[in-house]
Amino acid sequence: MREVWAEAARLTSGGSIQFALLVTSINQTLTRLAGVAAALSCWSMAYVLARAWFTPMAIENGRWVSLGVGIMVMEFILVHAAGMLPGLLKSEKSPVKRLIYVSLLYVVFGVSIALAFKSRLLFGVFLAIMIPRWFGLFTGLGEAREPQLKRAGISAALYLLVAFLSVFVPFPQGGLNSAVLAEVYPNRGSGLWEKRPQQALAAGVIYFGVLGVAELILALRQSRASTAKPRDAAGPVVVEQP
Repeated sequence: MREVWAEAARLTSGGSIQFALLVTSINQTLTRLAGVAAALSCWSMAYVLARAWFTPMAIENGRWVSLGVGIMVMEFILVHAAGMLPGLLKSEKSPVKRLIYVSLLYVVFGVSIALAFKSRLLFGVFLAIMIPRWFGLFTGLGEAREPQLKRAGISAALYLLVAFLSVFVPFPQGGLNSAVLAEVYPNRGSGLWEKRPQQALAAGVIYFGVLGVAELILALRQSRASTAKPRDAAGPVVVEQP
């Protein structure tokens, strides 16, 4: 009879280990797929901005020249929010109230940028990114927020780098000659990115291209970090003789 109980205990323990391995494998696969999806999204944006830079009339009749500049301006708000919002929840005094006030301020910035570039699409992009972030602040665990904070740090550093490059490095004009700009972006302001849209578009190509690589690397590292040796939570199996 002792042998029967020992065999039953062994099978039960083995089943829990197999289940833990299955859950770990599924989590790793989902993490990798999420990383691939994020990377493809970034690379798609880099491709669109590159086309707007070199062949502006080939994509929506040049509409993406001004949209590309607007996206890079909007990205500043999104990058800032990615690091600011999770930090507000760590505040000891009224974190939710502060989160609401700061979120409203971001919404005002988002609306202002969309109105300045006369584009509903820009505000749609803003909402599409910010709504999941707001939702994730209250549903994610501390461990789940760590990768978000890492991404925010990488995005901020990368954005500052490409902004610096756009100011001091004269990128080629591409397909944005004076005749094209007069047609597709006639009412430009006096800012550097508006006077010379190729600077913003080039910065966007570099930013989203490198960010896609970073998303993929972070997802792979997160997937590997989630690997743990499954163990029986109940501890060692004790077999008692009936």
